[in-house]
Amino acid sequence: MRVGIICSPDYLQRIRDELTEHLILFERAGHYQSEEFDAQITSAINISMDVLIVDITCTDDETIVKGLRKYRITKSARVIVIAPGRSPGDITMSKLVADGIYDIIAPPLPEEDDEASSFEIVLGLQNSINQEYHMGNAARWRIYQDDETPKERQKLKLPDINFNRIKGVFSGNRKESSSLGELVDDFDLFDDDAVTSSNRTEIIERYIGTVAIAVFSGIKRTGCSFTALQIASWLSQKYRTVYVEMEQQTSTYYRSLDSERTSTSFKVDNLTLYPGVSQLDELLFEDWEYVVIDFGTRWRDHLPSFARSHLHILTAYSCDMDATADLLTHLYDKNWKRPVHIVVTATDAGFKEWTEAVSRRERKDLQLHFWKQALCDNPFQNGVLPIHELIGAILPKKKRGFFNLFK
Repeated sequence: MRVGIICSPDYLQRIRDELTEHLILFERAGHYQSEEFDAQITSAINISMDVLIVDITCTDDETIVKGLRKYRITKSARVIVIAPGRSPGDITMSKLVADGIYDIIAPPLPEEDDEASSFEIVLGLQNSINQEYHMGNAARWRIYQDDETPKERQKLKLPDINFNRIKGVFSGNRKESSSLGELVDDFDLFDDDAVTSSNRTEIIERYIGTVAIAVFSGIKRTGCSFTALQIASWLSQKYRTVYVEMEQQTSTYYRSLDSERTSTSFKVDNLTLYPGVSQLDELLFEDWEYVVIDFGTRWRDHLPSFARSHLHILTAYSCDMDATADLLTHLYDKNWKRPVHIVVTATDAGFKEWTEAVSRRERKDLQLHFWKQALCDNPFQNGVLPIHELIGAILPKKKRGFFNLFK
């Protein structure tokens, strides 16, 4: 088995001792700052290996999460995490499990029991390497907000979405909302007759021009970038598609992907990615069929581009009903009259709570559509999100003639 190691000097020899029968292709030991650890992860990405072993004491928790997420999104290699002193309920471990890292070894801290710590590392590596890769191995480390036992569920207050608050725009009774800050623009100023539902041109064979898809969120960590990449990757299999990231804080993350790179953009298979709003003007000189814009939480900073997009996808997490309701209220207070597709990352039970919070009549009146997203390892692989149905309104359609009705 081909193995890579990133660890602190304290654990290097213990890990080596257990890997004598395996081929170590990559080995780094030290204590790293954020940029240094990112460089080590980038180096590991460029090496073909079966397992990457990472000791989390070599850097801080936030850097560990960002670095391993970058690795998991680009490589299918298994990741084994050594997390001394950690226990179930640890938020960092829960984040790693959510990113598809299911092998966690948590020995005692060395200063507490050095002999026991070494033994657990050896035993843990043996078990992890020999057992099947499966989420059940890490279920105890995952923190769920929407799938507790009935007794635990009673302690968690799940807010109702009061959609009566946002119906006023359809009846002419406008209400002011102040929970998210003011949107100074009225969306009526941006509405384009060519894309309103009452005057939409039928799509036959292909769109004329470029179709823009806006993916946005009310709060961070709802899977916005993941969903945008998933949709863009799916479209790129048949259409000339580009992905644009508006939150530049994560642009280095996407630049780590195995890709064909230029000075401003790069490619993953057939998909072109622009990692920053500064390159947005360059798209005007390209003949794209679809542009997927990852607005993240920055959609308010780009209202004209956001409002004029042809399709709007709002990502949410199972426990953020309040944030989503406030965001929708804010939109409707500003004369929003377009469909919104809400992609919720949740378990079956959590997704059911969302759909039951809104009646069929309310969904129809407010043009709300709910879709279930699942935790996946890689946005460039087909997942459970029904993308064809989700974006069906903007896909080319063949117009059927009278004589083709019965074919």
